[in-house]
Amino acid sequence: MKKLVFVFISVISSFSVLAQTHGTVIPMDSIQYVDTITLNSGKTDPVHFKYGDTVTIEGIVTFNPIYYGQSTNRKATWLQDTIFKPFGAMNVFIEPAMTGYSGNLGQLNNEVKFYENFLPGYRVKCTGILADYTENTQLNLIPIESEIIDIPSSIDTSLVVKPIELTIDNFMKNDGSGGQLIMRRTGEQYEGYFVQFNNVTVVDVSASGSRYYWSVQDSAGNKIQIRDNSGYFRNDHKEDAAWVKNYVFTPPTIGTQLSYIRGIIVQSSSSLGNVYMISPCLPTDIKVAAAAPFIDTKNKYPAVPTSAQSVKIRARIKDNDGFIQSAKLYYSVGFGNKNFTSVNMTKDGATDFFEGIIPPAPNGEYVNYWIRAIDNNGLITNSPDTLATGSVYRVLDNGIKSISDIQETPLLSGSSVFNGDTITNCTIGGVVTATLQHFPFIAIQDGTKPYSAIFIKASAGDGLADLKQGDSIVIKNCKVIEDFNITYLTNCGNNNFELISRNNPLPSPVKLLYPDSVALKNPKYGEPYECMLLQFDNVYVVSLNPDAPGGNFGEWSFSNDSNSTTGLRVDDLSSFIESNFNTDSLTLGQKLDYLKGLLYYSFGNWKMLPRTKFDIAGYYSDTVTHSLPYCPANNFIHIYPNPTSDMAIIEGNSSSPDNISCTVYDINGRVQYSLTTCIEGDFRISLPVNTLTSGCYFVKISGNSIDNQIFRLIKF
Repeated sequence: MKKLVFVFISVISSFSVLAQTHGTVIPMDSIQYVDTITLNSGKTDPVHFKYGDTVTIEGIVTFNPIYYGQSTNRKATWLQDTIFKPFGAMNVFIEPAMTGYSGNLGQLNNEVKFYENFLPGYRVKCTGILADYTENTQLNLIPIESEIIDIPSSIDTSLVVKPIELTIDNFMKNDGSGGQLIMRRTGEQYEGYFVQFNNVTVVDVSASGSRYYWSVQDSAGNKIQIRDNSGYFRNDHKEDAAWVKNYVFTPPTIGTQLSYIRGIIVQSSSSLGNVYMISPCLPTDIKVAAAAPFIDTKNKYPAVPTSAQSVKIRARIKDNDGFIQSAKLYYSVGFGNKNFTSVNMTKDGATDFFEGIIPPAPNGEYVNYWIRAIDNNGLITNSPDTLATGSVYRVLDNGIKSISDIQETPLLSGSSVFNGDTITNCTIGGVVTATLQHFPFIAIQDGTKPYSAIFIKASAGDGLADLKQGDSIVIKNCKVIEDFNITYLTNCGNNNFELISRNNPLPSPVKLLYPDSVALKNPKYGEPYECMLLQFDNVYVVSLNPDAPGGNFGEWSFSNDSNSTTGLRVDDLSSFIESNFNTDSLTLGQKLDYLKGLLYYSFGNWKMLPRTKFDIAGYYSDTVTHSLPYCPANNFIHIYPNPTSDMAIIEGNSSSPDNISCTVYDINGRVQYSLTTCIEGDFRISLPVNTLTSGCYFVKISGNSIDNQIFRLIKF
């Protein structure tokens, strides 16, 4: 057992301004302006100013920051010009960590008078530092008191700031094949503006925890996602408005027609990259015209049909203000085939479930399907849509016999066609390339061709913690899920997998890919190599912090070209790579003999995951940081989700009754949170981190039966 040695490196942040007064006001459209050539290239960086500049702006407040629900560590609003000017709006924040302010959020709020002065309709002046996050230009305010320039004559009306009425295709446009195009040339000029879309339909409603993810679509198929910046629409309630905390939001059902939806235009990460979204501010920003039927809980039986089997599609179909008049199932054979055949769906007794049967299809074919429900008022819901986007299964006479059967997909999103399915009697074999000692998941690979690797999620006590690099295993039963655009196998522990042999050679790393092509999301170089062991030779460090001037999350980027401004990111997710490796052990322009690791996707970017520092050839270290102890299999402990924004779960197993302590340290070694609890056998501990600022922390877990174990936890 290695003994842990900690040397926390002090990070000293300071903030100073020469004079605590506002500078000359710079029009927001001058700061935000992006020329057409830049927009056509897919970039949105301002032309005349750079991130890190300190500027003074003024504008009309469109959102009360007391309702901001994204985080307890920062608060935000938006300003826009008094009359519309292209590029004339901006996201405004208070967040101590982003400016080096030494006080807390409440102190910065008091100095800026953020809550006091930034009220909807007020015209205010403020000063801050320009930054970028997911292509949103942000102004992080410094501790200079904001000034109220003008107050509207009536601030009690339900709509102080009038929205700009636009159509969705200014921002996202139907590509005719079930996807959406990002319209930067027409959309970027409205970033941060309060806008309104009329006569749209709710689509794509899904839930994750207490939050909802949904979109609206117009009659031409142009679709835009809804962003839950406001606490009224985000049920984890991180806003400071006490009267909002009891408000529980449920989105309208799929197919519901809206007279309008209005909100702020923002950008946020998705499987397409950073896309435009609309962020409603208040409940009155959504007006329902009529409730259409909703369709959910769609299942297919069997999950992996043969060419001799029909497939039953079962779905819950309900109408909240009437009844279902008819339900039909549409299907076509051959991926993307738009010539659909329909069959009637029959109601299952007194339940809300309807069933339809798709006849057998040839081996190897993809079958597309979608459902149409009509209620007594003639309102129609199509799920997912009339192109069956993402709704497809594959016919395989031999069942699932390889990783590529799961991973290879015709879907533009990269999702497996078996997403959500429980697969039984499969034989998915592979060699373990990374274990739970490296990451909060396992990786297996069965060759060097594209689509030959997949991630596995483990659970406490399921036996997967015993796996080592080089183990050959076969998975016999599992469930396929997509989690933040990564395909995982779950529920495959215990008797659902078999250890075949140990100490097998690992697959040879795939070479000859170009880092910048992967980083730029070239479809040939991303999804096919997800989870695969890759190697890039003779590369250069081109960024020590690609998130700058935002926070430093330990990531860096590299390229074959030392002058590249793109580069492929490298994540420090491994337990064996310190969070400050990028700044401690690398220099800008440094040449590395090679970099190996697994290809991974998170927060809108493809990234390399080196398993240990042995996967990085050519670095040096000026500072002794820390090494992590080996985590024995009989004391398997798992922390998830990681990264997290509000709560981390610690799961593990203790061989005897024990009092264990959990302590959270920041990178300076200061205790941020601690608890002690009694456990026995399998245990599960909730670790609240919502009050912590964004960054890297260390969680120390110890007890009589658990020899001090340290885990790194990322808070965002």
